[in-house]
Amino acid sequence: MSTLKTTNITHGSNSGTANMVLASDGKVTIPEKKLYCPGAVVQVVFASKTDAGGPWTSSAWADSGLEATITPTASTSKILIQAVPNLSWDNAATKMGTAIFKGSESDPLFRGDVRNSNLRVHNGFYIPVANYTPLPFPMDYLDSPGTTSATTYKVRVYNVNAAGNLYINRPSDVDGTTASELICASTMVLMEIAGV
Repeated sequence: MSTLKTTNITHGSNSGTANMVLASDGKVTIPEKKLYCPGAVVQVVFASKTDAGGPWTSSAWADSGLEATITPTASTSKILIQAVPNLSWDNAATKMGTAIFKGSESDPLFRGDVRNSNLRVHNGFYIPVANYTPLPFPMDYLDSPGTTSATTYKVRVYNVNAAGNLYINRPSDVDGTTASELICASTMVLMEIAGV
């Protein structure tokens, strides 16, 4: 068995810039977004929304303000989206839907199948009491954007029957006026997963 000893590895067409640096302790350093092994995480983007949003009162998709943008390194990559908006409502009749949207597309990335004239959402909720304290509504989806251009993903909410008010990150009965009320933070994580 023979051993190849070197400290830098680069492609023949590179102008002397190392793609990999090998340290004496065995550590291998690879430039950011250059390790591309199918199934591996290439990059991670984190976004948060800490301010309050709403009220949303009409039967239509509304931007929650929770969104993040990622630029894939390859068109074969997939994007794993994880989002957790914290929502509250002040009417016992409120039916609510949430979904992840891409860019300016008018339809959710992921939703239920067509069934009669029902609204198709990622998550749908109906709790027959007013919920004054925000609750988390987690969502995830694996998208195949097929591009290396910057791509934005956003969470939208739908007040299905336009009953009452729908909010993000704040209680629905008071706007942070008492110490016992909870003010939340909502998060989104985008992970580029290397494709084949």
